[in-house]
Amino acid sequence: MRSAVLLISLGCIWAQTAPPLERILKEKPQDLQRFRSAVTGSRPVFQRGGAGVVNQYGPLFGNAYGYLGGLEAGAVDPGRRRQLAYAYQDLGDLLGNPYGYNVGQQGLAIQCYQRAMYLMGTGGSRRDMELLATRLTMLNAPYLLYGQGLQQRPAEPERPPVEVKPTPGILMPPAMKAGEGPEAAEVREAYVAATGRAQALIGNVDELRGSLGARGLTLHADIAGSLARMRLYFELAADSMANAAWADARRQIEKGDYEAGKLAKHLGR
Repeated sequence: MRSAVLLISLGCIWAQTAPPLERILKEKPQDLQRFRSAVTGSRPVFQRGGAGVVNQYGPLFGNAYGYLGGLEAGAVDPGRRRQLAYAYQDLGDLLGNPYGYNVGQQGLAIQCYQRAMYLMGTGGSRRDMELLATRLTMLNAPYLLYGQGLQQRPAEPERPPVEVKPTPGILMPPAMKAGEGPEAAEVREAYVAATGRAQALIGNVDELRGSLGARGLTLHADIAGSLARMRLYFELAADSMANAAWADARRQIEKGDYEAGKLAKHLGR
């Protein structure tokens, strides 16, 4: 009886600590959304467990890549190919995302991104293709294009580095004034929360800008545009707060936070 209880307890512990990716690979579902959810759910498990857990489940990563490869033969429909491409991209982000936490398998991540770009082919949206191309560029890897095999980027003359200056930070909220009511406190709190996220994104953009600048490249116009609009809206919000225009400040904060969301998507966050 005691042994049975111990086995049940161990099973519960395993269910709580094992990465969902391991369980889903044992089932081998055809539903790629379940696979993608398992990949996303495995990230915090590896992040909490550290190098020990990552090493423990080392073979899992190659098995996941092989599982997706086994589905390619049946991915004839363009919609199915896109689903498979997104699954490869999610797996690549877990393995070697250049923008955030990953398990340190950059070589396998590159293969995932290449397969994703191959499967997107000419049917992928411009944004999807740019996100994949940016990841491969950050990892100094060639592209894999549909129908053309592995495309080594043609040698280009070295470009002089581009001078990169840090992006100015978000303004602090104006100092509190005597007699301000509860609406002022709510707006200030919303501003601090929204600009905290925005400041973190500015750090991500500056890191990307520095990497590109070292190779003589500049930010994509969409990223630069979102960054500029986000900072402008928060500056307008701070100005409205200084003039006690709380309703207008709230609107500007919402606009700035919306633009921050767009910027996060451009960066693959």
